Amino acid sequence: MRAGGMIFAAAVLCAIAALAQPQPRLTIFALGASNTEGCGVSAAEAYPAKLQALLSTRGIDAAVINAGIAGDTTGGMLARLERAVPAGTHLVILQPGTNDERMGLGAQRAENIERMRSWLGARNTIPG
Repeated sequence: MRAGGMIFAAAVLCAIAALAQPQPRLTIFALGASNTEGCGVSAAEAYPAKLQALLSTRGIDAAVINAGIAGDTTGGMLARLERAVPAGTHLVILQPGTNDERMGLGAQRAENIERMRSWLGARNTIPG
């Protein structure tokens, strides 16, 4: 795992540990593009599955839902956010990737990310 991935994993574990007080199973929703989906690897090798396994080894009961779609943009993520993120979700890991820039949509990227964070904040879901 690269250094950036280790820092990301550590940040996610800290956020999850804060949520892991006595409560029912945590629901973590991974929203992103090909890096989230696991493009080029099996579903079991994608980071959401690896995160769920890691949490399980640490005794944290969590369901990590992989909602990555290869080639997705922040506009696509924003469009499907409300219907895709299940009610009761505790944490959303947002990994927008670089498809906006590749497709000439970079100007909308920051606004789309902020709109997703605002929507998640209004739902009391922690955007990671």
